[in-house]
Order: sequence, then C-alpha cells, then structure tokens
Amino acid sequence: FAPKGTWVVAPTSGYISRVGTSNLGGKVVWMIDPARNQTYYFAHLDSQMVQTGTQVRQGDVLGTVGNTGNARYT
Repeated sequence: FAPKGTWVVAPTSGYISRVGTSNLGGKVVWMIDPARNQTYYFAHLDSQMVQTGTQVRQGDVLGTVGNTGNARYT
C-alpha cells in the first residue's frame, strides 16, 4: 500500500505488453521481463504513464498509485 499519487516504478528492465482498463483492476499495466521470463501486473492505478510496446528500465515510472476498479472504495 502507498498513498494515492505515489509513483509506481518498473521493478526491472523489460517492455510494456499491455495498458488498459478492467472492471476488477481498473487502470492496469502489464510488463514483461524477458531476461527472467517474468510478467508483472500493476492494477488500481490512478494514472498510466506508458504505452503498449514501451521499453522500460528498472526505476522508470509506469504510473501512479490509485484506487480504480474494485478498489474504488478502499
């Protein structure tokens, strides 16, 4: 948990495979780290600051913490 508006940063280098919205996750970002064969899912974002296909490095800002989707009232 973090205060609304806190930056959400890439935990490692990789690329953004999807940016979108869903009923459960609200504003979401999916990131793939091909070096480790890992997929990361960031949900309930207040803002999304990347686009599908964007290459990111560890520490790059992906979006900001929010309470979208089914976290709307928490």
